[in-house]
Amino acid sequence: MSTLLLTTVGGHLTQLVDIAARLPDDGNNNERVWVTHDHAQSRSLLAGESVVYVPYIAMRDVPGTLRSVSVARRLRAQASIPAATRIGPPS
Repeated sequence: MSTLLLTTVGGHLTQLVDIAARLPDDGNNNERVWVTHDHAQSRSLLAGESVVYVPYIAMRDVPGTLRSVSVARRLRAQASIPAATRIGPPS
């Protein structure tokens, strides 16, 4: 089973990387799937991780959110994800 980690780049990504390092091992290889923006920081901090890059979505950007629904559906179909967490502005 995987843990889904969603965040924007910048300080939020840095914080979630730190938090993820502290998550307990679930006994199933502690697989994590990251969802964030394609950016130099995310490529650097998440090198070697399973990452799904999504386009930037601004706050209250309903069309942008709807464009990402297909990504969410694909992730849900591909993996059993019992836990998810995000850091960033409220949606």
